[in-house]
Amino acid sequence: MIHIAICEDNAVHSDQIIKLVHACLRIDFEINTFSSGKAFLDSLSDCRCPYDLILMDIELDDPALSGIALAEKINLMNHRAQIIFISQYLKYVSTVYETEHVYFVNKEEIEIYLPRAIEKALHNLENLQDPFLRFSKSSRQYQIPMNDILFMERKLRETDIHTHSGIFTTREKLTELLPRLSPAFCLCHRSYIVNLNAVVSFDRSNITFTDGQTIPVGRSYYESTKKAFAQMMMKK
Repeated sequence: MIHIAICEDNAVHSDQIIKLVHACLRIDFEINTFSSGKAFLDSLSDCRCPYDLILMDIELDDPALSGIALAEKINLMNHRAQIIFISQYLKYVSTVYETEHVYFVNKEEIEIYLPRAIEKALHNLENLQDPFLRFSKSSRQYQIPMNDILFMERKLRETDIHTHSGIFTTREKLTELLPRLSPAFCLCHRSYIVNLNAVVSFDRSNITFTDGQTIPVGRSYYESTKKAFAQMMMKK
């Protein structure tokens, strides 16, 4: 799953962008929309930006907090985030290059160029995928290979990361860890994230791994897990 943010102060344009995103993407995604730069910044916690793809208008409600100013902040928070500028003002074509971004889309040609911009952003995300999961616990920093992970289980206020070589624990929530994982990982239950590459079989009740361990599949997560597994197999 990829996490998308749309920052656009015009409701009509925001709806148009959402429709184009749904028409373009064939993978699971989640969209959050913001009508101002301040609302977007207020949604971020601990100076982290959890979004993979950000579709950004340049002229927002506050002249002091333009889309370009926001992009500069995002570049510092999350170097992986793919930013697509969308504007009707061509005077910004050069200014946007003061930030790291994927594309500048003219609103008058949005139906032609936004799909191309999104395709490029997805290609970049695939090439930028970090092979390690990095996390901390008790002031210590850890990194483990993603392909070594079987699943993650949330227990009370801690998350157990089960790997081929052992179990690691962090206080980070599943929703905080998932955006940093590769597309091979998905929520299969409100308390579990599964690495689909390590799955031998699954049904509506359980997932079985290569080492024989099993974890439950949540009723409301079965269809999304099934879809993610099918998409992964098609890529292979």
